[in-house]
Amino acid sequence: MKQLNYEDYPVYLKRDFYERRVESLGGGSGMDNKSVYYDRRFSVNTFGIEEFKIEDITFVVAQNGEILYEEKVTDGLFNMKDLSAKQKTIVAAGDLLVDRPESFGMSSQTEMAVMEEVKEKRAGAPEVFAAEMEEETYVFQKVLVYDDYSEYGLTKDMARVADGYLVVRFKDGSEKEIW
Repeated sequence: MKQLNYEDYPVYLKRDFYERRVESLGGGSGMDNKSVYYDRRFSVNTFGIEEFKIEDITFVVAQNGEILYEEKVTDGLFNMKDLSAKQKTIVAAGDLLVDRPESFGMSSQTEMAVMEEVKEKRAGAPEVFAAEMEEETYVFQKVLVYDDYSEYGLTKDMARVADGYLVVRFKDGSEKEIW
């Protein structure tokens, strides 16, 4: 008779409950002459435990470890299960759901016309991702227009070297950063 290796099991529980409770699913950032945007996707697995649920989420912009700007964004998250199929397609394509300057990322009127054409084509896109997701998956998107955040020193030069990340705090008091 062979004895099971029972010592490894608690290690997996610790990894799953604490290290993998929140997992980054990707994201990015970009900038143009007027603004910088941040996009983060992540999943949260509560394992059905109330204390593992999200208490709040803070968006932080930091440069060389110094926090330049922070904002509570818990209510501004998009939960993938609440998005329409069209919105899920937009997120999957890497586009933004949040408001942004009219000329965001555009360098010419021609590019803006192309984007309008793409928007019209997306409006008639077939419904995909219709199946319900089993874990809670969230999308955070934020556009910071330099002029609106000048009090924080937000400039195009600063945006090149600044990092934007999320701090997720749970009801049990633990927290995790999502980069």
